[in-house]
Amino acid sequence: MPAPDLHTLLLLTLDAPERLMTALLMLTVAYGIFHLLGFGTGLIASTPLAWVMPVPRIIPLLALLDALSAIRRGWQARRQVDLGALLATLEQFVREAPGVRVDLDRLSSEQQMRELAEGRADLGLARMPVLRRDPELEVQPLAPEPLWVALPADHPLAAREGLWVADLAEVALVSAVHRERGGLARRVADLCLSRGFVPRLAPVISRKTSMLTLVGAGFGGAVIPAGMRALVPGGVVLRPLLDEDAWA
Repeated sequence: MPAPDLHTLLLLTLDAPERLMTALLMLTVAYGIFHLLGFGTGLIASTPLAWVMPVPRIIPLLALLDALSAIRRGWQARRQVDLGALLATLEQFVREAPGVRVDLDRLSSEQQMRELAEGRADLGLARMPVLRRDPELEVQPLAPEPLWVALPADHPLAAREGLWVADLAEVALVSAVHRERGGLARRVADLCLSRGFVPRLAPVISRKTSMLTLVGAGFGGAVIPAGMRALVPGGVVLRPLLDEDAWA
């Protein structure tokens, strides 16, 4: 099945009056043009489109478009994974175990622990820390990944070749710690707290790969594991964290 285009996703997501839909379509076109030219989509709020739609309405809609764009890229990335090594491994597995069904799903670390403990899942891949563990579950650590900082291309820190965790005090992060979950955001928060500061949040935040779209739109920065570098969109620069404990 082909990945849906941004316009289709927008129409599927919104049920709006005709006048609002016209403005949304104009916004979608402007969004596409700005992406094509490599400009930060946040600048759309300063274009003549603001005469048609108030800026306070444009900003949330830009965030929606960024999220929808991230969904489309995630769809495409999933297809790329399906065509890669994972698919070959799964094909070999089902040949050798024809009576076994494989059901892939994407859940938070804590949700995975619950599914495993209640017998609805057999295996999970979670990023530490996990706040709630079941003593009956066996956890085998995998090799950690070095952490990188994703920044808008025009951010002052983007001129450096590498960054330290302490430098994150100057970056508004587009990801936030969930009060009931661990994972990458909590790992980053713990690193910042160990350096004596609380991470600052950007005005728009997200989780998982959609946060990279927010970085590209100029809302702030993000800390990502090395394995996510291939998902970085245009307008985003990557700088390694140089601290010895900057791993996850």
